[in-house]
Amino acid sequence: MTTNRSTIPGVVFFMSWRDIKHPRHGGAEVYTHQVCERLVRNGLTVWHFSASFEGSAREEIIDGVRYIRRGNPISVIPRAIRFYRKHRDQISLVVEQCNTHRFFGPLWAPPERRIFFVHHLTRTQWFELWPAAPAAAGYAVEVFALWLNRKDHTITPSPSTRKDLERIRYRRVMETPQGIDIAIRDPSEFAEKEPETFIYAGRVNPYKGVHHVIEAVGMLRRKRPGARLWVVGRYTDETFHEYLEPAMAAHGLDATFGEDDGGGAVHFFGFVSTEQMHDLMGRAVALLMASSREGWGLTITECAALGTPSIVWPAPGVVDAVDFGRAGYLCTARTLPCMVAGMERALDDAESYARVRKAAHEYSKGFTPDRAAEAFQSCLERVWENACASQ
Repeated sequence: MTTNRSTIPGVVFFMSWRDIKHPRHGGAEVYTHQVCERLVRNGLTVWHFSASFEGSAREEIIDGVRYIRRGNPISVIPRAIRFYRKHRDQISLVVEQCNTHRFFGPLWAPPERRIFFVHHLTRTQWFELWPAAPAAAGYAVEVFALWLNRKDHTITPSPSTRKDLERIRYRRVMETPQGIDIAIRDPSEFAEKEPETFIYAGRVNPYKGVHHVIEAVGMLRRKRPGARLWVVGRYTDETFHEYLEPAMAAHGLDATFGEDDGGGAVHFFGFVSTEQMHDLMGRAVALLMASSREGWGLTITECAALGTPSIVWPAPGVVDAVDFGRAGYLCTARTLPCMVAGMERALDDAESYARVRKAAHEYSKGFTPDRAAEAFQSCLERVWENACASQ
């Protein structure tokens, strides 16, 4: 980082319901830790408060960041409030991270020292994750909670989310870049591609659209029987039987499982090491993403850094990660035929594929953790200066 040493004297208090060690951590938690780690290197004191999980330490220091864990996803809210009130004299800024879950900071934290940090809004995803009644309740709570935070200093790493927020009358939104903690390969180091093999990498749940990706591969195999899909990421038995298995059955796809590729039309690796994930990403022809909404889609940028472009549906956040089609294959609509067309183009048009691959790789170079943390710190400094001026 090249940012000057921090002028914020006390603790920057982050709150999120999951942290970097949580079994269900994802891109948002990785981003947050990368930023916090670099903030500490640059002289800030950072505490991160989140819910406990099975086997978690009550407190620990990771890369200089103090991680504090209390309660479950619900009780963590009053626990965080009590902790803040006990230590408020040490805390300069409160950063409330919204990842569906929230801490309702406007009801208890001072406005001039409060920051709302959000990757993406949930909106219609409630209805993809839950039955109608609880989904409607979740949607209503989100609308109310977003209204509460509308006057906060707000940070987002997503241009799409910034537009969403400004559309609902947020007026203090600051945008920071994404960051991938991965060595960007030189084109001479790109891995050899596995013929007709595509990949999905990330959490496997309904709104991620992995079942749609499976269906697209099934449709492609009618013309190209050798087409295959690697699925890398955790999934539950419920998700598998309710969403993934029917998608495979509808297209007569066989599945294999395990750390080593079993050769099925769809192979489920489950959770793998970072090294193996990057190896698979580099060897796939393209990443497939049919998510309905993302904060960004970090795996898209990671794949690009390894020489693998992505074929994506036009969804908020995802469009940013492919630079609106300039650094990836952006489908014209959220339909299976559009995704299949993108897959055929990647396989059949070598000249176009080389162009898209190069553009994606070049675009990925702008998203480093140092750059993300530098921008984030600048936002914190700005809020702190405003807080001091208002006293």
